[in-house]
Amino acid sequence: MKQPFLRFYLDSHENRNGERKIFLDISIGYSEIDYGKSVKNFNSDRKKYKPIKIATGCRIKPENFGKQIEKGSKKVFSFDKKIFDKYSRVNRSIRTKLEQIENAVIEVTNHFYIKKHNPTPKEFKDLLEIELGRKAGEVIKQKSVLEYLYDKIKADRVDAKQGKKMHYHQII
Repeated sequence: MKQPFLRFYLDSHENRNGERKIFLDISIGYSEIDYGKSVKNFNSDRKKYKPIKIATGCRIKPENFGKQIEKGSKKVFSFDKKIFDKYSRVNRSIRTKLEQIENAVIEVTNHFYIKKHNPTPKEFKDLLEIELGRKAGEVIKQKSVLEYLYDKIKADRVDAKQGKKMHYHQII
């Protein structure tokens, strides 16, 4: 897994106030090969990179997000740090939320580096949502010694009623 690349962008739909949702694209270098495509020059022509898309839960006016540029026939807003920092002095909550998401991405990346595991986008996104508190993580409850002994006694009583012989070397 390579170091993730983060890119913030705006949704194309505005609400009544002229605000748009902020989304995040995370590129971890994960790719899949599409065998349906024909090979033009190299085998890498079939490769398709899969980014991870996540909603930040924030809305902002486009002019406070960045500069408007033309991409093909569309006009889009690209993230500009100077414009955003100037706006975030007034509205600090958006900047804080985006920093929390960036920190969560770093934590998830470190988790996979430690395990030496190259995650799929779904695995990365699931762990990221758990880290952000949007999903509940799996809680594995371990039995205490007392609970284990109660369960063992209950199982032994059932076995005794059925007439099963108990071998003491099986207990240990």
